[in-house]
Amino acid sequence: MRRAFFLLFAAMLPLSVLCAETDLENWAKEFFEKSRSQHLLSQKKISSEREEINAELKKTREDVGKLFARLKEAEKSRKSAVGLSEKLFYMDSIAGEIRSIAADFSNSDLESPPEFGFDKSAPASAKIAREIIECAEREIMRPLDLVDAAAFSVADREKISGKKFRVGGFKYFVSPKRAGFLSDEGDLYGESYAEAVRLFAEGKSDEIPADVSGGALLRSEKNARTIAREISLGGVWMYPILFFGIISLGVCVLKLFAMLKIRRAPGNLVAKIFEALNSGDAEGALKVASSAGYPYAKLMGDLVESRNLSAPKLEEISYESMLSAGEKLFSGLSVLSVTAAVAPLFGLLGTVTGIIKTFGDLSFQGAAQAQFISEGISEALITTEYGLIVAIPAFVAHALFSRRAKAVLSDMEKMASSFLSSNS
Repeated sequence: MRRAFFLLFAAMLPLSVLCAETDLENWAKEFFEKSRSQHLLSQKKISSEREEINAELKKTREDVGKLFARLKEAEKSRKSAVGLSEKLFYMDSIAGEIRSIAADFSNSDLESPPEFGFDKSAPASAKIAREIIECAEREIMRPLDLVDAAAFSVADREKISGKKFRVGGFKYFVSPKRAGFLSDEGDLYGESYAEAVRLFAEGKSDEIPADVSGGALLRSEKNARTIAREISLGGVWMYPILFFGIISLGVCVLKLFAMLKIRRAPGNLVAKIFEALNSGDAEGALKVASSAGYPYAKLMGDLVESRNLSAPKLEEISYESMLSAGEKLFSGLSVLSVTAAVAPLFGLLGTVTGIIKTFGDLSFQGAAQAQFISEGISEALITTEYGLIVAIPAFVAHALFSRRAKAVLSDMEKMASSFLSSNS
């Protein structure tokens, strides 16, 4: 029975395998068709999205091109605006020249022709107008021509006669001895560029400096003052300040040389002296004492010579020697202390006096003169500045020299005490 069942199973097995292969083939075909349809659908979708992206990219390129075109127009407008601003600056410069020339002629005294004696105003006005037009034409159309002019030096307010010319919006001044930039108010400044300005005016160079600081160079030179100018502006109270400063400087120099000559005494000086004394060599002890230098040599010499006296007598001798040395060490320091105390007071007194004078002059000038007030107060503060300049170094020098003198006296006191204790 089992054999028959096995034979039946073996006979049916190839049939089942054949059926399974048929089903697998059908499934594979269906899967392939399904995948193929999905692939075609994805290709259509990609193509559609690619067209949309290309359209957006094309639109973006068109927008970028429009932006570049607008940028070029803006750059062109900017250059045009810059050119217009330069032209406006040039025209303002020309207008300023004409106003300056008109002001110069309006302030000048002109005589009318005698034939118009019955009416002097009309011909005088006509003459002024003609000369203004001629001068303006020369200034505008031929700016490089050298024209007679007068300038005031910013440094010392000296009036200088020479010639002026213009290059663009910049004015220059040349005289036989001085040259530089020329402000609208007729101030001569920037004389450090005098050589270049002179070479350009003489036609020996085609390069010329220009003041592009916007007026900063002129302001800095106006505010700069020499020491002699500041002393003259400070007034009468500057002289006692300078007097104390000179005296203090002399004292500092003398005390410096005196202090440099003083050497620190050796620490075993007293031991060497008693070593010589114990061996019976009094002359050798005096030589050791004299080798200590000023002021220790005199102290130790007096003590060695008076060694046989009582302790109170030796203390008196050492006190007298230290007192004499202290007078020399502290001599002149009172000048420094007085200078440190008095110089700022003189400076403050000068400042108060200057401010009182400034406000006194202000009552005649009018309260609207802010520049006048600032200049007056600036000049009044010069004395305070110089008072502090003199007082601070004097105070520091007094402190240093006093400390050094006290240190020397302290060393002398220690040496005297050591000698007395060893001598007893």
